[in-house]
Amino acid sequence: MTDTLQALLHRSDELNAHILDILNPETYRPADSSSRMEAAIGLALASMEHGTARQALVGLGLMPSAFALKRLQFEVVTRSVWMTWAAKDSDVNRIQAPLTLDSEKDASKLAGVTKMLADIAAHAPSGPAKMLVRFKKTSLDSLNSFVHGGIHVLARQAEGYPLQLVEQVVRNSNGLQTMAGMLLAMYGTNPDTAYAMSKIQPLFADCLPTLLPVPGS
Repeated sequence: MTDTLQALLHRSDELNAHILDILNPETYRPADSSSRMEAAIGLALASMEHGTARQALVGLGLMPSAFALKRLQFEVVTRSVWMTWAAKDSDVNRIQAPLTLDSEKDASKLAGVTKMLADIAAHAPSGPAKMLVRFKKTSLDSLNSFVHGGIHVLARQAEGYPLQLVEQVVRNSNGLQTMAGMLLAMYGTNPDTAYAMSKIQPLFADCLPTLLPVPGS
């Protein structure tokens, strides 16, 4: 691993620690007890876990898995945004139903990424909508290739992973991690948490992509 990548991963660890410190899981309380809020929070947390796992995989040099996991990180945070502003009550009921064979089949009818992004663009604040659409346009096809065993997997096995590409994946994943943190701050009851999270991007600009819009803007 190069010194540059090692330094980027170190800053990424500091970013994750700072997000958790702001959110303070021991005192965190949802803004309301609705099923919609519960689902949105659960999805944002899952996205952050994907981001943390991606960080570990890059550190271990397991790039195909790291790249594929970034795709999952994106889709789960997208679903959190969609659940908050655009999903129908029936969608909330589908994803929150007790897990059975029938509920699993019913939940498979939930919107995919393209439909969710269209719904988000129509109903959510412009900030997260623009960020997610931009990510889809620039990254999703290549990440899908890693998920489904496409051309990128074999090409990178043969040619290797350029440092610039790995760094881009880490930075973009950090951006998704920051967005999930912003969403969780907004979903909570403490306005100081949301304010602190809104200041995190300039502090960690060296390990993030171009500054992302704050959800709700």
